Amino acid sequence: MSKFNRAKRPSTEPEGLAEFAAGAAVRSLQEPQPPAKPWEGLDPAAKPSKGFNVRLNEYELALLRYVAERDGRSAQKTIKRVLIAALEAKVQG
Repeated sequence: MSKFNRAKRPSTEPEGLAEFAAGAAVRSLQEPQPPAKPWEGLDPAAKPSKGFNVRLNEYELALLRYVAERDGRSAQKTIKRVLIAALEAKVQG
């Protein structure tokens, strides 16, 4: 037996660690929730109030200008019509 007796140190274990560690072995079968859709509750027909720049190369810009002129619309209206339709199709599928 040792002739030196040390005082016991107080526990440095964070409160709730034992319960957390016990739950690590339990496998959850709960399905993950899909992310919230940030556009829900917004008016799709609202007047535009935000801007967004898109960088295009010469080829892409020529395509845009050709389609806009052919359809009798501005480049902005053309890109908005095509972009919004593509985005809506992407979130539906």
